Amino acid sequence: MQANVGGRDRAVRIISGITLSLAGVPGLVGYIAGSEVVSASLGLLGGLAVLVGTALFATGMARTCPVNSALGIDTTGADPDS
Repeated sequence: MQANVGGRDRAVRIISGITLSLAGVPGLVGYIAGSEVVSASLGLLGGLAVLVGTALFATGMARTCPVNSALGIDTTGADPDS
């Protein structure tokens, strides 16, 4: 696939991905461990945050995004520092 994720877009994806993944881990781990404090909905929300964060991080690192490709979006030319 051709790169379609530019400099600023890439940085935002990587930082957001790491942040979301780290924020979701406690809920997911607490649910898996059977913690009485963590409800099923919080565990699901944590798992979703980890999944979305991982996808954002991966697309930022790979510099290509299938959703951008499908929509015809290319941010590589939009950023002077890409």
